[in-house]
Amino acid sequence: MSQENPPYRIIYPEGYLEGPEIAQKEGQLDGVFVRFEEDGRRYRLFFMDYHQVAEDFVRHVALFKLEWLVEPGLIVVTKITPEIIVEAIEALYEQNYFDHFIPLANDKRRKGKLRDTAQFDLIFPHGYVSPDSQENFDYKGLVRGVRLELEDGRNYQLQFEDFFSFTRRFADGARFGEAYFGDPSFILLTRVTPELGRKAVTWLLEHDYFERFKPIE
Repeated sequence: MSQENPPYRIIYPEGYLEGPEIAQKEGQLDGVFVRFEEDGRRYRLFFMDYHQVAEDFVRHVALFKLEWLVEPGLIVVTKITPEIIVEAIEALYEQNYFDHFIPLANDKRRKGKLRDTAQFDLIFPHGYVSPDSQENFDYKGLVRGVRLELEDGRNYQLQFEDFFSFTRRFADGARFGEAYFGDPSFILLTRVTPELGRKAVTWLLEHDYFERFKPIE
């Protein structure tokens, strides 16, 4: 049930509400902003339906040779409609989703320039990787609680999931009426392995991805 007076305002791309069926047909809607009225904080969301995520993931692997798909503020939905957008944002607000991001006005990324790759440690949950070798691990399609520690002291919590695990989990949720999925720490991989996790994180560091997130304590 929607809040009568939420503490934020949803700002849609120009013309969206006059023709929402266009975005639904395209399977994606970029440039949805959530603005908090009290202090002016703004956050940008990117909505994609389940089928478009699958299409983009295959394209990333086939054309760009990237075995991961990740986007800050990505919300996966069953359909892109104003009603589902409102429902998703309301639920994410209740889950403190926006507290994980740095507001747009404070985004300090260096535009148009890749960052030197920072040194980091990627620590998987206890028991997932053998202490003797990262070649020996207990394979799971979804791994929560992966800790990224950067050399400058910042830490981030990550969640890796393979494509087939995610599609199955999202479809199961949709059958029970869950019309959206959003997690700030989510990274979609072809296969969840320590090696591929490190490759994805290296690429994300080079592209300043983590500059958009608040470190964990």
